[in-house]
Amino acid sequence: MSRKRICIISYSPIKSDGRVLRQIEYLAPDYDLTVVGFGAQPDISGVDWRLFPDRDPLLAKIIRNGLQTVGRVIPAAYDLLEVARARYWITRRVVDKRPDAVLADDLTALPIAAHLARKFGAKLVFDAHEYSPLEQETPKFKRLETPNRTYLIRKYAPQAAATITVCAPIAERYEREFGFRPIVVMSAPKLRTVADHPINPERIRLIHHGKYSPDRQPEVMIHALGQADKRFELYFMLVATDAEIEPLRRLADEVAPGRVFFVPPVPPAQVVSEIAKYDAGFYVLAPTNYNNQIALPNKFFDFIVAGLAVVIGSSPAMAQLVREYEFGVVASSFTAAAAAAALNSLTVDQLISMRAQARVAAQAINADTEMAKLITLFKQLLGE
Repeated sequence: MSRKRICIISYSPIKSDGRVLRQIEYLAPDYDLTVVGFGAQPDISGVDWRLFPDRDPLLAKIIRNGLQTVGRVIPAAYDLLEVARARYWITRRVVDKRPDAVLADDLTALPIAAHLARKFGAKLVFDAHEYSPLEQETPKFKRLETPNRTYLIRKYAPQAAATITVCAPIAERYEREFGFRPIVVMSAPKLRTVADHPINPERIRLIHHGKYSPDRQPEVMIHALGQADKRFELYFMLVATDAEIEPLRRLADEVAPGRVFFVPPVPPAQVVSEIAKYDAGFYVLAPTNYNNQIALPNKFFDFIVAGLAVVIGSSPAMAQLVREYEFGVVASSFTAAAAAAALNSLTVDQLISMRAQARVAAQAINADTEMAKLITLFKQLLGE
């Protein structure tokens, strides 16, 4: 019996997108995969890679903004905007093997995925990731992007045979506002055996990793360290340019000299083993938009699987798991002072206990348990 084919479309740099890489890794044993997207090819064999540079020469920014402005009055402009994108036509051309299902990773991939699903008579699956209409909440974004994204969701999501998202609050909001209820597949990494290590009470090492984004306000964590006991050190492992990191270096030298360090990032597959060398994961995520407010991000699950104690701001979805499994401490707010107080409250014995509890939590929350939901979904959709 021939294997069925799934076409995965993701317009993020796939080599650094942990969620998409996990989908590929876990679906590849059972399905032939065509993967369409941007950037360098990941080191995963047996996949029909169709990758191209991240550029859109057919669509200047001024044209995009103009079509979005017109789209608020004439929604057909939003459709014109999609077919004006270079990625739309490149994807149409490179997908030349008939898929049985098309997986759209995020809203950016949904319109072309819906077209291909109709063309080939394939099942459409939409991984919404987060809540796209409020990815940002600046006036410009809400004026141009939010109506555009709302239109695309209302038009294309009903065509999907199944939808997915990263956490329950987002699933509930999609159901409340758009009438469909995604299944929740959390962005947890693969379970690994990580070695424990003693904690030096005079040098407790905190790690924060991931893509730099100014709206996440990493400066708060630097200020927190400046207000915390001298026993704490903070290590940033950021995917960022030198220009983005330099202001953080200057701030660290000013408010916490000699206690904040910047280390090179590693590929997604190496993140857990690398951060396991530290004592605690640190993440105060400023609630600057809806997705930040209710986030259950990749790095949070990396902390858990790496067996780290976790220190976070008062993010409700993360706080719920921290309290349920007792692997960390939740600051009373998102301020530097509250984060510093949370750090200062910790003893070495508590950190040791929290690290042990993180390893317990990792047995229940990991890629094997979460991606099993995705595998089951495709087997049901494809009649297997």
